[in-house]
Amino acid sequence: MQRLFFRMREFTEQFWFIPALMTATALLLAELGITLEEQFGVPRGLAFVYTGGEAGARSVLGAIASSSIGTAGTIFSITIAALSFSASSMGPRLLEHFTHDRGNQITLGIFIGTFTFTLYSLRAVTGGEETPFVPHDNVTAALVLAVACVAALVYFLAHATRNINMTQTINLLREDMYRTLERSTLTQRPAEIPCPDTDFWEGGEVLRLGSAGG
Repeated sequence: MQRLFFRMREFTEQFWFIPALMTATALLLAELGITLEEQFGVPRGLAFVYTGGEAGARSVLGAIASSSIGTAGTIFSITIAALSFSASSMGPRLLEHFTHDRGNQITLGIFIGTFTFTLYSLRAVTGGEETPFVPHDNVTAALVLAVACVAALVYFLAHATRNINMTQTINLLREDMYRTLERSTLTQRPAEIPCPDTDFWEGGEVLRLGSAGG
């Protein structure tokens, strides 16, 4: 059971797992929002819901989609280049830590999830000769996701710069040693020490001490 738990933890720590999960969730939420609005219409009495037309929705969704994927590609490319340069003097653990760090995975998931959500919502916007439809709920959610991307960008920049130092490298080496010891204890059974037979005790002698410590 411990081995299975350890394998599952290794699987969930992969760099692609959290972004892929958040992307799939964004896709499902986008489809759910479109379906609900087609069935029940736009909620009434909510001032924060987007109320613009088809052209405005296309512009907003297109801008958010292009900026989110462009920003994600730029910052991660620059960060990986900086880590590769630093790894030449501090060791390759920096790159390994970057790919296993939950904060980095969630940040990438927010950007890619936002891109997926807005792009999927954009395809639902129709107008002209077709039956006009604007997913107002999804456009509103896309604006919220855009704000979340800004917050994730600020966090990522602070988090990445804080981790590129020698102290962090030493801490990574220590954590890697602990994981290696844990892995070895879970995958290897300790050698069984045979119990001495009765012949071992036949030649023994009883020693009696006259006083404590004497």
